[in-house]
Amino acid sequence: AELMMNGMVPDEKVPEFSGRIYHEASRLSALVADIIQLSRLDEKNSDLPFELVDLYELAEDIVLHLDSAASKKNINVSLEGNAVTVQGVRHVIYEMLYNIADNAIRYTDQNGTVNIFTGTVNGHAFYRVEDNGIGIPENEQKRFLNVFTGSIKAIPVRPVEQALDFLL
Repeated sequence: AELMMNGMVPDEKVPEFSGRIYHEASRLSALVADIIQLSRLDEKNSDLPFELVDLYELAEDIVLHLDSAASKKNINVSLEGNAVTVQGVRHVIYEMLYNIADNAIRYTDQNGTVNIFTGTVNGHAFYRVEDNGIGIPENEQKRFLNVFTGSIKAIPVRPVEQALDFLL
């Protein structure tokens, strides 16, 4: 932005530079919004609406919304399971589950598969995404899953390279 302001960017490069600036500003704005939302969730007297949320219902919506991205890469997305409810903030849970499924599609090669499961194990609800994508390197799995465990109180039940399991 400073280079453009000082006339140091050729006219033909201004759209490219301004596009980058816009993209980065949008990304930073989204990060700030996420940080604010996380801090609100950590507050004991949060005004966010906790309610019963059906994970299978959310998963159906996620599969529907990711159909276009999966189709572009000819990725088969399946959903198995049954209705299972958790207490939480619907849009926050949706964003978490959506991001996991979106990453599975994003990091799975052409003609791959992504399978989403919901259900219960030992009386606890779970949401699992399996794919045949690049996976998470074994040395990174513990660090990656610890981020989730600390921030959303999820318990990873089977951290393997090709699947993410969370009991909620």
